[in-house]
Amino acid sequence: MFFLLTCVSQFIPSFSVGLLMSFLPTLVIVVTFYLCKEAYDDIKRHRLDAQINNEKFERLVKITNQGGPGVKLEQVAFKDIKVGDIVLLN
Repeated sequence: MFFLLTCVSQFIPSFSVGLLMSFLPTLVIVVTFYLCKEAYDDIKRHRLDAQINNEKFERLVKITNQGGPGVKLEQVAFKDIKVGDIVLLN
């Protein structure tokens, strides 16, 4: 933000301290570094989300068989759990 304000202030003659071209490369370097850092964080977050979404949990499933209704535990990925599912917590 500092470098952006400094570059913008160079357009006002009373605030101008030097050439605009002396401040612009610094602004470009800082913004590029910031964007690279944000991209790296987004990639890490995407990989962590994929890992967590594929983690296995046990869900209680209602079954019907010839002996009557019953329940069983079924292993499902976290991404397949829906609202209202009963999940076994360890």
